[in-house]
Formats: sequence, C-alpha cells, structure tokens
Amino acid sequence: YQGESLSDPASVLACLKHFLAGSASVNGLNFAPVEVSERTLRGIYLPPYLAGIKAGAGSVMAAHHELGGVPCHANPWLLDGVLRREAGFGGLVVSDWTDVERLVSLHRVAANMKEAVYLAVTAGLDMHMQGPGFAGPLIELVKEGRIPESRIDASVRRILRIKFQLGLFERPLVDTLDRAQTVHTAAHQQLA
Repeated sequence: YQGESLSDPASVLACLKHFLAGSASVNGLNFAPVEVSERTLRGIYLPPYLAGIKAGAGSVMAAHHELGGVPCHANPWLLDGVLRREAGFGGLVVSDWTDVERLVSLHRVAANMKEAVYLAVTAGLDMHMQGPGFAGPLIELVKEGRIPESRIDASVRRILRIKFQLGLFERPLVDTLDRAQTVHTAAHQQLA
C-alpha cells in the first residue's frame, strides 16, 4: 500500500502491527498476556517487523497485550529500546484504539488517564489513535516537567514529516474520482 514514495497520491502510510508477538497471546485471545522468552521474541516474532522497517514502513502500532507482564503501550524496552534504538525505526509509533485508556482499565498499571499518558509517551508512543482525553493530561505533564518538551517535539517532528510526505497539507481531502481510478482498477482486481 505504501509503495515506493509517500508522495504518490495513491500511496497510504503502512502500519506494522501489533508490535510485538500479538499472535502469541494466551489461548489466542485478543488482549490476553504473552509469555515468551526474549530469544523467541527476537528469533520468531521480531524478524517480520525488521523486514517491514527495512522495506520502509512509516508507522508501527503497539500491541494490546502485556509482554512479560508489561503492557506493550507502556514498555520502554520494547518501543524505545528494541524498536527505535536497535531496529533503527524512525517513523511514527501509534496506539491502538483506546489502548492508552486500557493501561488504567485492563492492565491496571496506571491509576488514571494522566498516569497512563505518562507511561505511554515516556515508553515511546508518538500518537494516540483514539484521541479524546489524551491532549489535556499530556499538556499538564509537560507543564509539570514530568515529560520534557523535547520528547513532544520528537513526536511532532515524526508526525509532521509523514504528513508532509503524504502531501496532506497540499491535499488534505481524498479526491473521490482519483480513488475510483486507483482502488478498483482491473489490474488490482486481477492481482487480488
């Protein structure tokens, strides 16, 4: 989907998900914990993500579950250490739907939304997909000095870079005529 260049109007931002080991959850249930060794993580579950990063995927979505008892959305070892520092990923790390909130309601590692935002952002999250209830606590955390402005600047740079590459400032809306000419083509249907 992402193609050779994000500036191609037919291109969309690829998202590698759910990082990491989403298919290894207990009983195969969504949100269930994952208990695998680091050797298995690195040998089995990480290589497809590394290939996607090497191929140029622009975003990665954190996984719903806990990995070794730590929710992926609040795991600095995973998001900052493995993904950014080891794998060299420079793109956008995005949450899954309401998974920052689930740091309070499901994983119970945060007492409230403000603490959940703190855990997610300091772990390496750039953008909260769901949105409402995120910005207010984030602003408070920056004003209190718990999250440095430089951390926010890093996320904003990644988000704006991708938006510029996608041409969203020049073309903020989808051209429905162009969509009809690129999505449902005979070549695409043949390939499918």
